[in-house]
Amino acid sequence: MFADSGWKKGGDCHSGQLTKQISEKLGLNDDQTVGLEELMAEFKDFHKAMFEARDQVKTEITALLNAPEFNREKVLVLMLEKAQKKVTVAEQEGPALVDAIAEFSESLNSEQREKAA
Repeated sequence: MFADSGWKKGGDCHSGQLTKQISEKLGLNDDQTVGLEELMAEFKDFHKAMFEARDQVKTEITALLNAPEFNREKVLVLMLEKAQKKVTVAEQEGPALVDAIAEFSESLNSEQREKAA
């Protein structure tokens, strides 16, 4: 359900409309809805941190592709830096996201959990 509702898209995942739709589909109570809103906010922060340098990387790659000679070394360094940044974000921000997912999941009854899956 989450994947089909913009969960993976990240950018608009915190919209009130999406939270309302999920809340209605799962039949959440007020406390569960607050938990969902907290989860959505945590996911949005994680996604933003994961992709914050995307435009800069695109600009750098474009410059490297437009250069008279393709600089393999610079491209490889750029790729490795980007990968390391994502690992760092996952290490630093991941535990909070996992906790938010766990807390929300634990607040659901078995029927709600089945619908969410």
